[in-house]
Amino acid sequence: MSNLRFDRYAFEGKQNRPVSQQTRLTYEDYSKMSTHQRKQSAERRLTTPIWAVNDQALQMLLVSFMEERALIRRFAKVGTAKERLENAKLKIDAQKPRLESLLADMCRQYGGIKGQHFRYPREAEAKVPGEPLILDGTAQPFVRGEREKDLKVEIEAVDTYLRTTAKGGGVEVVAAIVYLYYRACLDSVGVGLELQIKPPHVRQILFRLHRCWRKFHASTFKPGVTAA
Repeated sequence: MSNLRFDRYAFEGKQNRPVSQQTRLTYEDYSKMSTHQRKQSAERRLTTPIWAVNDQALQMLLVSFMEERALIRRFAKVGTAKERLENAKLKIDAQKPRLESLLADMCRQYGGIKGQHFRYPREAEAKVPGEPLILDGTAQPFVRGEREKDLKVEIEAVDTYLRTTAKGGGVEVVAAIVYLYYRACLDSVGVGLELQIKPPHVRQILFRLHRCWRKFHASTFKPGVTAA
């Protein structure tokens, strides 16, 4: 086996091309496609935290993170790590009916606003938001644009939360973010593409994980010692 040799030019000139006889694609087909390149992130500004590469620390952090997401108070955090995680999942699942009802209500409001077709005079742009405008003897509030913008943000936030917590309270998504970002060395854009979430959401989850670690485990964690 030690005498094996490899031809360094074996694959010279055999680069895969999108338009070829093998792919059976034409240039017209290729012009209608979009391509994505997923590459590893460059050197990062901050060092990799210990919880990102230590399974024991990551397990502890995920339990604490899920309890924070479920709004469980410190005195109620009792039991083994598995029991605490299951309790957090139940608390998160219990919040879903309320959030789904809230989401449906906001969607109805948004649809009602989009269905209104107000026509303002040109000078209306200079008026103060909320000041009534007299149009054909009727007063119309100049607030449609602002409320529509706020609703879009709120609807997207609630919808993202429900999607990412649909299974197991979202612990799998959080663990996947840590793995892809720190162990697979993808940037937030690459992680977002893999998990079908937006890059700002990836960065927000990582920020909350850092904060949760500093709050609960940074001063007490010792590798190899199982937490009570």
